[in-house]
Amino acid sequence: MRPNLHVHSVPFVLLAVLLCSILARGLVHAQVLSAPDVVTAAADGSFSYTLTFTYPSEGAYFGSTHYEGLINCELDLWVDGFCMSFVGGGTVQETLVESMLTDPGLDGRVRASLDTCDVSFSGSTETVITHTVPAKQTSWSTMKANYQR
Repeated sequence: MRPNLHVHSVPFVLLAVLLCSILARGLVHAQVLSAPDVVTAAADGSFSYTLTFTYPSEGAYFGSTHYEGLINCELDLWVDGFCMSFVGGGTVQETLVESMLTDPGLDGRVRASLDTCDVSFSGSTETVITHTVPAKQTSWSTMKANYQR
């Protein structure tokens, strides 16, 4: 006698439906923190870029944000929201990050993070700040010297 496969497959189908609904809920409530991977500083070492955070669809209380110069950057800022401001779902928050390289001749690295008061989100990004290489002045005597070598 063959076993009834339909009866035994019902728990697996229910499990698959449950997993799909959990994954779909995660996609609906997704939030995004983004920043460029690389930014080029000006010759004087100054740089700026935009950090973008999209709040989850159900909204969240603003917790804090922190900007930190990890390598060769003059940047250390902590903003605490004390979980007092509710931000509506899907709101896009753009923050301009501006600072200076400590030594304009070297690369740097910056970390930016944002936390909501809901445990569902805490994220950070790291951005490499590349220095500007000054162009060499070319003259006829330099070109002639290079050609004669």
